[in-house]
Amino acid sequence: MTNEVIGVYINIIYLMKNIELKQLSNDNEQIIKCLTNSTFVERSKLDELTTDECIEANMALAAMMYGTEVSNLIKNGNYTRLDSIHKEISEPNPDYDQLINQIDMNKLGIIIIRPELMEAQEECIKLIENNNLDIILNKDIKINFHQYWNLYPHGLIDPGSYQDFPTRTLNYINKDITLLLVTKNVEYISKPISDIITDELKGRQGSHTPGTLRGDIAYNGLKRFVKDKGENLIKDANIALDPIGAYRKLASNKIPSDRAHNTADCPILFYAAQGVHIPDSKEITRDIKIFLEQKELESLINTGKIPIKIVK
Repeated sequence: MTNEVIGVYINIIYLMKNIELKQLSNDNEQIIKCLTNSTFVERSKLDELTTDECIEANMALAAMMYGTEVSNLIKNGNYTRLDSIHKEISEPNPDYDQLINQIDMNKLGIIIIRPELMEAQEECIKLIENNNLDIILNKDIKINFHQYWNLYPHGLIDPGSYQDFPTRTLNYINKDITLLLVTKNVEYISKPISDIITDELKGRQGSHTPGTLRGDIAYNGLKRFVKDKGENLIKDANIALDPIGAYRKLASNKIPSDRAHNTADCPILFYAAQGVHIPDSKEITRDIKIFLEQKELESLINTGKIPIKIVK
């Protein structure tokens, strides 16, 4: 087989493996073109944007994703008003709370496969099942901004995340994600399943940790797009993973930050390879309310798929 033929095969495999990432890139490109000048996208692909251009695009993206009022409140640090708005749009549902109270939350976990990792969905599922977890619901969904705000209420108002959160939002809402609801068929469990998954299976973005979702599957899957000592992405991944260049500027310390990425093995993957969202035991009740409609939860309870509290 000639080198030319081998190259063709490699390109075919590359295209097959990255179809979802290409779709993410296409979606982002259309949005970014509406916010910036005609050359911005191409210059972002080539990593030719200045720091000021990235910051300006970040502010425009924030205004588009969050609306002008919310974006200005974030920029001005008016977190009291932001918290008030969040409470106004998050109405309580007593009937739903009654359903939640029936569930044995210690035996339930949620894993969200994010858009940038959708191509590795089967690999994620295999790792989950190999850790003796039963998947009781596998559901492809899209979440809106209201749901996203409920999912990350503190991240949205964290001053340290303002430069990267708009891109995180863009790469999450109204995009395809997979919800996995998991349990473990045991009588006794030492600690909540959601904490076990968080501590042992989640891993840390940008840092290589074998046998974890973020530190293994996401890390290895997205590391192939990285060049230059972990500060930059190759051209084909720029618009998908870092559309306005903010991640690249943060990783190279050209935008001020808390520099938490410096503790990662691959700094840019600290931002661009979250891969999964996994709530711990303090967050899982909130997330169930975000992702499951009341009728859907009722059905899961009535069919015996969700573990119920044992009344003694």
